[in-house]
Amino acid sequence: MAQIENSGRVAYIAPEIPGKSSTFVYNEIIELEKLGKTVLPFSLHSVEAGGTDEQIVRIAENCHYLYEKKLNHVLVENLKFLAKHPLTYVKSVVRCLGDTLLCIKDPKLALGQIYRFLVAGYLSNRLLMENIDHIHCHFSHIATDIGMYTSMLLGTPFSFTAHANDIFQRAYLMRQKGERAKFVATISTFNMQVLKSQGIPADKMVLVRCGVDSDQFSPRDQSKEERGEITLGFLGRLVEKKGVDILVNALAKLSPHQPNIKLEIMGDGPLQQSLKALVESHGLTENVSFGGALPHDLVSSWYEKIDYFVFPGKVDSNGDMDGIPVVLMEAMMRGVPVIATSVSGIPELVIDDITGSLSEPDASALAASIQKVVSETQENSVRKINNAISKIESEFNLASNTRILRDSFDNNLQLEPCQIQ
Repeated sequence: MAQIENSGRVAYIAPEIPGKSSTFVYNEIIELEKLGKTVLPFSLHSVEAGGTDEQIVRIAENCHYLYEKKLNHVLVENLKFLAKHPLTYVKSVVRCLGDTLLCIKDPKLALGQIYRFLVAGYLSNRLLMENIDHIHCHFSHIATDIGMYTSMLLGTPFSFTAHANDIFQRAYLMRQKGERAKFVATISTFNMQVLKSQGIPADKMVLVRCGVDSDQFSPRDQSKEERGEITLGFLGRLVEKKGVDILVNALAKLSPHQPNIKLEIMGDGPLQQSLKALVESHGLTENVSFGGALPHDLVSSWYEKIDYFVFPGKVDSNGDMDGIPVVLMEAMMRGVPVIATSVSGIPELVIDDITGSLSEPDASALAASIQKVVSETQENSVRKINNAISKIESEFNLASNTRILRDSFDNNLQLEPCQIQ
């Protein structure tokens, strides 16, 4: 019978560490390390690091990529664990097969559960000597499956953070995951209602906002210089749920009346070419530029270049939508006026005419919101900017939200060394 001593060490599992589109994961890891935790990062996929900062590079160098392991290697590690702890392994296999039967109407998902159990077996054998006392997963689908089965095998508590796609579009076995997890973190009260409807007990849920590091995103100078052009900015993946088509169509409605409005689109993705074609069809090639993907360590300085930040998110054709985009928080903390659509948890951050401007997710409504904001007085703009900064500092601060997560880990630590058979 083996013993794993509690040690303040956390295994972190996420789809992409340290990816450009999941900066909140590695920022949280860095903050947890500042709070005294030792974090072992495990990514499903290998990705290009989201920046050149030495801490990001260090996380990338220390990260283990689970889906890069060959199947024969994964199977060997499972056999090693089975030989060491046969009863625990067999009991966990039985529970996994029960989960698989619940997913049997979707054969791909059911087979995926079995493979994710095998990956968990590989990971568990690797973690036996690492003195891990908690497992935390980001996104409640694949990463959480692996963390949940690793928890079964090691007898180590696990938790997960639910975000967006994982509960709006790809939710499965949510009641089972909620029952087995020590706690379930999520980023918005909107998400908490969704999770409750999916069978997650209210007393298991913890609100942990994705937050902003105020040292990286300090407010810019608010003195407004008169210039001929007004620059709107968008930053994000060019996918359907980001609603960039709505923004381009809104600009087309504005352009005859405001020919001095320019739009800078930063990011890449599968819709880039179709969006360029949309821009061309509206005759807006002189007004709209595509800047490509932006490393996270250059984002703060990019906010200096734009006058307003627009996030035109929507519910996509598969039912997916964003949670509360971190880029909105970053823009607000930098003192950039924001215009966003009223989708998901965004109204918890952007309160119309208080911390920013809210619009329905359609081109006419967004055009009207943009027109109103670019025409408002400097006094009103500064009022909303100051409110936005206060909102970020009080509710969406990275350090304070990471402390909530750290405390949730500590409150759930086992008082006795956990044992596996």
